[in-house]
Amino acid sequence: MSSPPSAKYVLIQTTMGDYRQAFVKAIIEHFNESLTIVCGQTYFYESLKTGVVGSRVFVTARNIFFLKRRVLLQLGVQRTAIQAESAVLEYNPRIINTWTVAFIRRILGRRTILWGHVYSRRGNDNWLRYFQRSLATGLIVYTEQQKEILINELKYRGEAFAAPNALYTHAEMQPLDGPERTGFLYVGRLVADKKPMQMLSAFVMALPQLPADSKLLIVGDGPERANLERRILELNLSDRVKMFGHVGDYARLKEIYRQSLASISAGAVGLSITQSLGFGVPMLYSRHDPHGPEIVAAREGWNCLCFETDSVDDLAAHMLQLQNERAAWISRAPAISSECRASFSVEKMAGEFIKALVGPDK
Repeated sequence: MSSPPSAKYVLIQTTMGDYRQAFVKAIIEHFNESLTIVCGQTYFYESLKTGVVGSRVFVTARNIFFLKRRVLLQLGVQRTAIQAESAVLEYNPRIINTWTVAFIRRILGRRTILWGHVYSRRGNDNWLRYFQRSLATGLIVYTEQQKEILINELKYRGEAFAAPNALYTHAEMQPLDGPERTGFLYVGRLVADKKPMQMLSAFVMALPQLPADSKLLIVGDGPERANLERRILELNLSDRVKMFGHVGDYARLKEIYRQSLASISAGAVGLSITQSLGFGVPMLYSRHDPHGPEIVAAREGWNCLCFETDSVDDLAAHMLQLQNERAAWISRAPAISSECRASFSVEKMAGEFIKALVGPDK
């Protein structure tokens, strides 16, 4: 691997999944040669790997994990990150080099922005997170609601930016039409926490009352894939359940969404909700799982429906409700897409990053 060049602006990440491609393209086009992005190959969970490509993206960091992949040390990033005029680092106390780089940059008086969730994945704050953010010039969080928490509840006095977790540009977030929208779709990692087997069980329960052309479409990969494929064969459902594996290509994903009446999240809602709503496809999701910040896009009864967490019966019942109300949901597709596009576009996300990197006086 070649060493990254020195740059005025630097973004350091653990990994850059291919879902970040449009965002990376936007900020590279803005900064050109003055920006370098440095990352490693794999994330804390191994199913997430770097897939972004670009002339200023350097996969040169060596990610070394400790304590059963709960703590990370990145080698090959310190010099590049410290020398930059402005740097964005991951806001995560489990990343050792965030501490070292932020501390040195604080001593040198250089602009340092942390990017991450306002609270930990467990939904709380602690002294480690407080101390880490105290080293930074500012923080980039994921929603306006998180920004308000940062300022009003956590009393953060640095600069605060709200950059939505966006997948697509304005032009790419368009409603899908066509009579073929009859399927139910899952897009995401196939891991136990996402409860894909529960989703399959609910589909099987609803199947006798669903139209003959209704299918369950599963996009993603992970350790649960083999169990799902085995169960599909046992139930003789290969003609009704289609597994695509990981799909990162926009055009192909768009065509899969074009077949879908609704998307499903049987576990915690993540980034896929903005993808689904951006295409005008409503989401059916679990009411009480620990959802990601993108859940702010959900408006129950308008662009989403909720089912009782871990209830296969209720999930199946809501799938049938969506089918029975199919015409009404499809008619709302343009409005659902437009609303999501206004808040979760790549342009909006990149704009906040640009402001964070260059600072308020430039």
